[in-house]
Amino acid sequence: MDFIKKLINGEFSLVKTFWLYGLIVMWTLTFIGARLLEYQIVYGLIAIVIIGLIYVVIQSIGLWRASNKHSGLRVWSVLSKFWVILVVLSFVKETFLLVVIFNT
Repeated sequence: MDFIKKLINGEFSLVKTFWLYGLIVMWTLTFIGARLLEYQIVYGLIAIVIIGLIYVVIQSIGLWRASNKHSGLRVWSVLSKFWVILVVLSFVKETFLLVVIFNT
């Protein structure tokens, strides 16, 4: 729980929050989700989507806050916030597509 609290409060560096807790974790969840979809393991896929949704919210809030605390070049802070917006929009799109796929 302490990790989640630190992440959501933006207490990790911008670099660590973006690369390690953002991209690498989400790539891992995406890889697992793709395998579950490939083998048509519906409940596992639903679980990964729910975990991913919760995690993307926590990580996005943390990234936004870490970018507010960033003392380096301002461009990285701005690009991180832009990234958060793209990630949220992409996740909404992916979730919508899964709903469409499973309703056909």
